[in-house]
Amino acid sequence: MTADEIKKLADLARAATPGEWRHHGASVFGNTAGLDHVAECRAHRDVYDAKYIAAISPTVLLSLLAKLAAVEAARDELADIAERATAPEYVDDHAHIEQLRKAGK
Repeated sequence: MTADEIKKLADLARAATPGEWRHHGASVFGNTAGLDHVAECRAHRDVYDAKYIAAISPTVLLSLLAKLAAVEAARDELADIAERATAPEYVDDHAHIEQLRKAGK
């Protein structure tokens, strides 16, 4: 996914009915000030669609996107550490390599 696609998903989630979502049969409800009807699924697999929509509520999606951002940040930090650890000026500097290893933990 591109950064623009991720931003679009986050924007859509922030604009949707906040809070936990639940399903009852083929209906999906948000729980803000009472129960807000969010969606009615009318397909062959309507109950399964409703369960899925309720499970991926805006709160859940924003949480997943936050975890994705944290994982990407950690990946980038470790890539930077690996790049610095293999730089020619540090290849034989064991103290520096040990410092980088500790920073990566």
